[in-house]
Amino acid sequence: GSSVSQTVDGFREFTAKVHEEMPETQIIYISIIRTPLQESQGKGDDIEETNKRVREMCDRDDKLSFLDINSIFVYSDGTQRKDMFQFFDQHNLTTLAYKEFSRVLEHHLKVVWNKAGGDTLEHLASRDEEEQAGGEKEL
Repeated sequence: GSSVSQTVDGFREFTAKVHEEMPETQIIYISIIRTPLQESQGKGDDIEETNKRVREMCDRDDKLSFLDINSIFVYSDGTQRKDMFQFFDQHNLTTLAYKEFSRVLEHHLKVVWNKAGGDTLEHLASRDEEEQAGGEKEL
């Protein structure tokens, strides 16, 4: 795996290249997940530091946002939810984890979309219905 600095520098380079070509692009960084396997390998502190540094970067740029999904992988007391990781490797996610992840991601996407001034999903749906019914497309 990459070091903390390599990961942070890579994200910085990626965002600079994207914004050079498409300056208004919103970029969402999804946190690195602390899996039981990574914890057992002593990688937890590096994951926390990487997430912290990327979050700080995102906080300074209104075209970046940070989505910390680690909260869905732990109980309220901070212990990891074993039901969120495949039993055989304690690293890959279960169907339950993907459902929870999708729910959190969907909410975050709506927040970012609305913050960027995008049409509401309801407005887009009604516009699609008008177009299908032969109505004029509103801009």
